[in-house]
Amino acid sequence: MYVCVVFLVAITYPAPLPTFSNLLQGVLHSDDIHKGSHWRQLILEASFYYIGLMPTAEGPARISYINVGRSMYEKYPSIAAKGTTPWVRNN
Repeated sequence: MYVCVVFLVAITYPAPLPTFSNLLQGVLHSDDIHKGSHWRQLILEASFYYIGLMPTAEGPARISYINVGRSMYEKYPSIAAKGTTPWVRNN
């Protein structure tokens, strides 16, 4: 038997932020976050934290990603992406 849980409520702004590893704590306030494997580590650690909180419905998930990105950018401005919205990175 499988149970499907659907989260319909978006993560609000300001979003709760994870406590990052010592490695990331040392580089989050510098441009070094964009070098080497630091960016991948940031995404990995954030994903472990948010996976259980993230809604699965499309609309609330989009709102949640925006709120998480904005909250992280405000605490760690060094993660800014180029463009009109610094907390959005388009790949």
